[in-house]
Amino acid sequence: MNDSTVKAVLGEDGNLVVTSSSNGTTIWQSFDHPTHAILSGAKFVYNNLTKKNHKLTAWENSEDPSEGIYSVELGLDKSVRLTWNHSLEYYTSGVWNGRYFSNFTEMQVRYGLAYSFEYKSYENGAYFTYSLSNKALPFYVFMDTSGQMKITVWQAQTQDWIVVWTKPILECQVCGVCGAFSVCSENNVGLSICQCLSGFEQHYPKDWGLLDYSGGCLRRNSLQCGDKASFSKMLNIILSRISPSANALAIDSARKCELACLQNCSCSAYAYFTNGNSSGNSIQCSLWYGDLLNIVQLGDKGNDLYIRLAPSQDQLGSTVKESLCLAISIAD
Repeated sequence: MNDSTVKAVLGEDGNLVVTSSSNGTTIWQSFDHPTHAILSGAKFVYNNLTKKNHKLTAWENSEDPSEGIYSVELGLDKSVRLTWNHSLEYYTSGVWNGRYFSNFTEMQVRYGLAYSFEYKSYENGAYFTYSLSNKALPFYVFMDTSGQMKITVWQAQTQDWIVVWTKPILECQVCGVCGAFSVCSENNVGLSICQCLSGFEQHYPKDWGLLDYSGGCLRRNSLQCGDKASFSKMLNIILSRISPSANALAIDSARKCELACLQNCSCSAYAYFTNGNSSGNSIQCSLWYGDLLNIVQLGDKGNDLYIRLAPSQDQLGSTVKESLCLAISIAD
C-alpha cells in the first residue's frame, strides 16, 4: 500500500476507514469487516444475494485473537443466531418484534431509554444496528470466548468496561463449552465450571488455565475392544441432546444393554431407563458412540448414564444432567 495514494483515518465512532487520497473513495472500512465486536453505528448485515453475512466470532482464548469456535450472525427469520463451529445453532434471540428480539427483552426494558436498536429487512437481505442516544454511556456488543453474547458498558468512575448483559445467561447452556468427556457445573464454587470425568484428564492444560475448556478431556487409559471394560455410573442425568445421536435398542434388561455396548468397540456410554410418553411408559436402552459433549451438572432429576472405561479405572459416580448438541429428548 502506497502512502501517497491512500490514507487511513480512525473516526470517533471507532470505524477505521481507508480512502483514496486522489478522489476520497472509500477503499475499505472496519465496520464492513467485524471480528468479535460490533460498535455503535455499524451495521450487522445479511446479504441474500451473496448468501454471505457478517459474523462476530469469538477469540480462540483470552490471549489468542485468532478465530474461535463460537459465532453470532443474523438469521433469515429476523433473529440473531449463536452457533458452534460456524454451523450448529445453540441459542437464538427470538424474532424481532419491531422494538427488540423476543428473547432479548432487556434490550427494551433496560437499555431502551439510552440506546436505539434497529432491525431492517429489505429485498436483498437485512441488517441490525444500534446507536447511542446518551453518549455519556458508551457500550459495545461482543462475542465472548465463553460462547456467550455480551454487552459491556464503560464506567467513568472506575475507568473500566463492565459486562451488564449476557446471553445465554448460564455458560453451561453453551454448546461444547467444556469439550468432550467433561462435566459443566455452575455450582463449582472456587473451581472452574468444567471438570474432567473420572478416568479422564485435561487435553490442553494450558488452555484450561486461560478459561478455554473447549479442548475437553482425554482418557487416561485407552479402551480395549471386547468385554474387558468397566463403567462409571453417573447418577441423575437428563440426556436431552447428543452428538452423535443415540442408538435406541429394544432390549429388556440393563445387563443386556451393557453387553450391547461392550460388543461395539465404538460405544462410549449407555443408558437403560423408563421413557414416558403420551402412550405410556416404555423401557429403552440407548447407546452413544464417540465423544460425549455438554454433560451438565444440575439438579437431582433424570436417568443413570454409564461411561465406558478401561478395566483398570475406578468407577466413581457423580450427579449430572447431560445436554448434548443435537436435539433428541429422552426424559422430562
